[in-house]
Parts: sequence; C-alpha cells; structure tokens
Amino acid sequence: MNMKDISTTALPPEVQAAVITFCKSIQDLLSDGLVSIALYGSATREDYIPSTSDVNILIVTKYLDIPAMKKVLDPVAISRQYNIAPFFITENDLRTSTDIFPVKFLIMKENYQVLVGQDVLHDLEIKREHLRLRCEQETMNILLQLRRYYILHSGRLLTDIMSRMVKSLTDILYVLILLKQDSTVPREQVFEVAAKIFDFDPQVLQNVATLRTTEALFSDTDAEHLFGKFIGVVSGIAEQVDQME
Repeated sequence: MNMKDISTTALPPEVQAAVITFCKSIQDLLSDGLVSIALYGSATREDYIPSTSDVNILIVTKYLDIPAMKKVLDPVAISRQYNIAPFFITENDLRTSTDIFPVKFLIMKENYQVLVGQDVLHDLEIKREHLRLRCEQETMNILLQLRRYYILHSGRLLTDIMSRMVKSLTDILYVLILLKQDSTVPREQVFEVAAKIFDFDPQVLQNVATLRTTEALFSDTDAEHLFGKFIGVVSGIAEQVDQME
C-alpha cells in the first residue's frame, strides 16, 4: 500500500516527515494486519496550531492482540515528540461502536485524509439518536469535570481545565448545530451559530479558546471570572440538550 501525499496539509515540514516515517513503520510492522491509516482532526482543517495541536491519526487493523500492540510501541513512543496521537482500533470495533462513540467518529468524518489503505470512514453510518444522547452525556461530563476541578484545586489553575474542555465543547457544538439545522458550519463560525441556538454570549467561548495562546496574561481573578461565565454557558447548553428530541 502506497503512502498518500500530505504536502498540502497544515503540518510543518518536520512534522510531515515524522508522520510519513511513523506510517511507514506501522505499515511495515503490521503488514497484512493493517487495513487503513488516516489523518483527521485539526491537521486536516484550518485550526491546526504548530507545536500545540495533536496530529490525530486513525489506524484501523484486522486484529489488535498483545503481539500486534507490542510491535507498535517503539514508533508510537518516538512519534510523541511531534505530538502525533495515534488511535488504534480494529475494523470490527470501528463498525460496531458508532452507537457509543458517535461524536468521535462524526468528527473524524468531518475532515480526514486517507494516508494508507482503505477509506473506512466514508460509509460509516452514524445515527441521529445516538448523536443527541452522546452530546447530552459529553456536555454534562464537561460540566461535572469543571465543578470537580474547581473544588479539588481550590479554585486555582483554572485556565488549564478551561483550555482542555473548550476543545471538546467545540466538537459537541459542531454536532448540535448539525442536529438543529441539518447542516454543518465552518469551525470558525461554531461559537456564533451555537450562541444563537442556545442563547449564550459567544465571546465567553471565544475568550476561553484564546487561553491556549494568552494564558500567561490572565490573573487568578480574571481566570475565575471567566471560569464562572464558562461554567454558566456549559450548564445552559446541558439543560437545553436534555430537552432536545
């Protein structure tokens, strides 16, 4: 199986080289047990941030037993210095888990590029009812994690948890917009469109999203103020998603 060209992606040249090396290693090590390798996530969109964003790679195999997993330990370890984040799954598990991970796989299908082997995502069926329920679960999970973090960390280091949670929330809002409007919107419009649907101030999420680059500029007082607004937005979304059909 030949490796596809990735020169048009947002990845810097050194990361592209690392991805190529990683994929060739996986292909050599798994041989006939490999079904597909695909690049997905921010590396295939406009929101990739060098040295910060993960390089998400889906590796689909025919089987994934202990011997197979042992084979890939070294290339996976080496690849982490380039933020390469491989997600290994068997072909059978991929087909049978869209009901429990519908958001994850829908986000994969949003933007991806097959690097090696078959296109296993194109015809992957994801049902609407599974998406709504998972969005409700994940929104509530974010809310619970925010509250738990605040209590366990005595209200400190809040920029860290907000930076991590807003990425997951963005994916959820992307799917909720699809469920509400039967169409998707560009990533840069997600906050604005979702704010109109769920009645919140989009600037709150915009401010949280910028924490990845402006974290050092936030005082503890500023962080707590933003945290309060952020948790209010998440709580409001969770309540409304619970009422969605």
